[in-house]
Amino acid sequence: MLTYRTGAGGVPSAARFMADHLLEATIPSVQNALLQYYNGSSAPLGPDICSAELGDSIDPRPLAALGLSTTEKGLSREMIMNLLCGLRADGRPISGKQYQSGTTDIASTLDVSLASLSDPQAWQRLGGMAAGCTQDNTRRAAFKRLLHLYGVPQDHAVDEKLSLQLAAGLNFAGQKISRQTIGDAITSRRSPIGYIDLTWSADKSVSIAFALAKTDAERAMILQAHQDAVTAAMAFMETLIGRARKGKAGSGGFDQGHIAWMQFIHFTARPTVDLEDTDPSSGETFTRPVSVMIPGDPQLHTHVVVPNAVVTRSGRVGALDLDRLGGRIKELGALYQAYLAQNLRKLGVKIAFDPKTGAARLPDVPDAVRDAFSKRTQGGRDAARQFATSQGLEWDNLTSSQRISLLKSGTQGDKRQPKSDDMADFAFWRQTAADLGWTIPDFVGDHPITPLTHPDQQLDRAHHLAAELVAERFKESAVLDEATARHCAAQALIAVGVHAPEDIDIIINTMHTRPLLLDGEETRLICVEHYNRRGDRSLKFTTGLHVTREQTVIELARNAANDRDGEITEP
Repeated sequence: MLTYRTGAGGVPSAARFMADHLLEATIPSVQNALLQYYNGSSAPLGPDICSAELGDSIDPRPLAALGLSTTEKGLSREMIMNLLCGLRADGRPISGKQYQSGTTDIASTLDVSLASLSDPQAWQRLGGMAAGCTQDNTRRAAFKRLLHLYGVPQDHAVDEKLSLQLAAGLNFAGQKISRQTIGDAITSRRSPIGYIDLTWSADKSVSIAFALAKTDAERAMILQAHQDAVTAAMAFMETLIGRARKGKAGSGGFDQGHIAWMQFIHFTARPTVDLEDTDPSSGETFTRPVSVMIPGDPQLHTHVVVPNAVVTRSGRVGALDLDRLGGRIKELGALYQAYLAQNLRKLGVKIAFDPKTGAARLPDVPDAVRDAFSKRTQGGRDAARQFATSQGLEWDNLTSSQRISLLKSGTQGDKRQPKSDDMADFAFWRQTAADLGWTIPDFVGDHPITPLTHPDQQLDRAHHLAAELVAERFKESAVLDEATARHCAAQALIAVGVHAPEDIDIIINTMHTRPLLLDGEETRLICVEHYNRRGDRSLKFTTGLHVTREQTVIELARNAANDRDGEITEP
């Protein structure tokens, strides 16, 4: 699985809290040192921090731009904070990088408030101002952002009729819009992106196998299979977002470049709540991750933090091309799962594709055991609310600073249990398995390794499974976007094996030429191509059973330019 969020750059407090969150230990230092020994790591350790390392096989050019070297595996807290701020590891600006100033809030730029937006005359004044201030791009951009909140099309005139409608709290379609949503939106500021945080998570069954492995060597091999899968997925990620764009919004094309990344391995599920805080030096508001310290369940995952810098072969420095991630997070998460499954199979681990979770699962871990080690896993806000209640407080009535103080004041959990924080407790986990009557098997080397079939046969099997998954999606929608089809193709590779990320492209191309079995009937797959102004292609799919080709072309052409969310969390 993969989750993705962006982080604010240039806000020291935000960088400090995020660095501390990433460095929180989730495994005893003695156990961590043993795993590092087996996996050949040399990152420095302390009693209260986890290891922080540079990723494998990173090109030296982005490392040099960030003030790092290929021989420097371990990273200090100060170095991490500087990189999160969008700076070099030594705290100096990145040479050749153009630093964006971020966006100011709509309210102060346009001198409006939630109350004034209830006045039709205020809307007409804003419309006249936007039309007349041809030289003030900042105010015009802020007004466009304001209209976007109400769903008003670009360049649509704000006449008397529309002014009355917007002042009444209705959007362009005539639907009621939340005053709270508008109030928050017009007062929020966007800081420039300093980094992205990609979290790659193994299935619960893999995490349990890691936690309960009979030997440290077996545990280390499972961990290495996970880390190698992350490395392989990041190599493909670099080809997507490691592009330094040219011209405004990439209208002039791009130069392929290289990126650098840090990785932080965590071993437990940590409910985390994002709380609003303010940087005392800059006055910038930001979201601060705070862990809710409940006893942790096994959950093997790696945070990969990528500074917002791309270095081309010529030495030009640009920003990450994050638009390329739009709609592809699930596909990339499935690709990681495919690499993980393949790595585990090579170790002799019995592994299978779980269509319910879309992950690589160990069948030797029963459902009852999975459930027992998932009961503490919950959303951060729910966990925080429960702790506040246990202290006689109402979470919703606390200020942001009070919430932070509450969660940092102590640990939570069942005092009858041996642990009351989120540190991995291998002894307690083994006792839980014993109480369930489950005999822990030998995961590694206990099953014969299935020889890899010929690549063509493997991809043929993958196509059949991907077509079945796509057919299931067509039961929910008559039109699918390319991201959905690619996600299905990547999931198929979990079951049959993966040679390279390009396997996904081969499966998609095969779908164009072979009929799809839908509700017991063979039908053709119809697609329409769309190219944006940068030349990036996207597709929409439907079948001959849903609509005629003429209707399809009209419908798909109408929807082809729609942007997909991409699961981005704003800083």
